[in-house]
Amino acid sequence: MKPPTDTATRDPSDSQASDNQTPTEVMHDLTSRLAELKEYFAYYLSAKADLIRVSIRKMGTFAVLGAVGLIAAGALVATAVALLCIGLAGALGALFGIPWLGNIVLGLLVPVIVGISVQLGMKTLFKQWHHQTVEKYESRQSEQRSEYGRDVREQSAVDARRQ
Repeated sequence: MKPPTDTATRDPSDSQASDNQTPTEVMHDLTSRLAELKEYFAYYLSAKADLIRVSIRKMGTFAVLGAVGLIAAGALVATAVALLCIGLAGALGALFGIPWLGNIVLGLLVPVIVGISVQLGMKTLFKQWHHQTVEKYESRQSEQRSEYGRDVREQSAVDARRQ
């Protein structure tokens, strides 16, 4: 009887059992190769999981950096606006000859200007959205007329007369 061969020294590319192997040796070889395949698959899954973890960490890091940058930019803008307002208030106070009057006038004027700007901006934005929606439905009605010979409004009027 032939002594069992060591699978570690056998050529791994030799995947076929030789004719002189016993069934026990073939099963042992198959079991060993399946264990090896299982380890490689586990290694692959572990590498993919680590890749996902690294991607999530990078996204988290960039999100935090973005938030910090946004806070810093907001603070910079707020500081610039505050310094501008302080300068304007001082200039108005010097113009009126009463230093504290510039602070009061500007303190009342800035919120009014901001409120009017917000109202105008919102009005413009809503007008634009309304215009886009009207254009969308007019376009669809035009397509309906060209495809079906009538649009939804005309069909609705026909249906209303039938009732």
